[in-house]
Amino acid sequence: MLYNIRVYLVLALTGSLLGTALYASAQPGGMSKYANPSASTAQRAGSRFAGKGMLKIRVTFNPAKKRDPMLSPDDILLLEHREKQRLAAIEAERKRKEEEERKRRAEEERKRQWELLLLKDPSIVVRDKIKIDGIIDKEVMIGGKLYGIGNTYLGAKIVGVGEDSVTFSYKGHRFVKKARL
Repeated sequence: MLYNIRVYLVLALTGSLLGTALYASAQPGGMSKYANPSASTAQRAGSRFAGKGMLKIRVTFNPAKKRDPMLSPDDILLLEHREKQRLAAIEAERKRKEEEERKRRAEEERKRQWELLLLKDPSIVVRDKIKIDGIIDKEVMIGGKLYGIGNTYLGAKIVGVGEDSVTFSYKGHRFVKKARL
């Protein structure tokens, strides 16, 4: 019986040494983080035993994917879908802001071009508003009223009347309007 106990202890010690060696080789760098690289295998195996002869076993969880193990595959799909929606909403907001900025810049450019055009020729403001109904000798009919040379209409002074056109002066700029037939 004593012989059987000795054989059992030798086999248990050999098994634990083998298990320790396998465990140490499975760790990154070939050693467990608790192992002393200068200690022999027997010394490292001896450090695994607790005070009552119990073997300390370190259990680690190292899944292939970094995810919460408590989530089901459906939960993971739902989370991925929500993340895609969140990213799409962020992208849509970015595009909307870019479009607003583009429109704002285009409006500013249009206003700047209009101001430059007004500086070059301020008569543009009234030129399109004047509609000549007819010409009678040296008088002009505009909006149902007769105007002669020297009169003003919308701030534009009539400076000349021809057979089918009228010459106006507005802020130092002259322009010609033809009568509608």
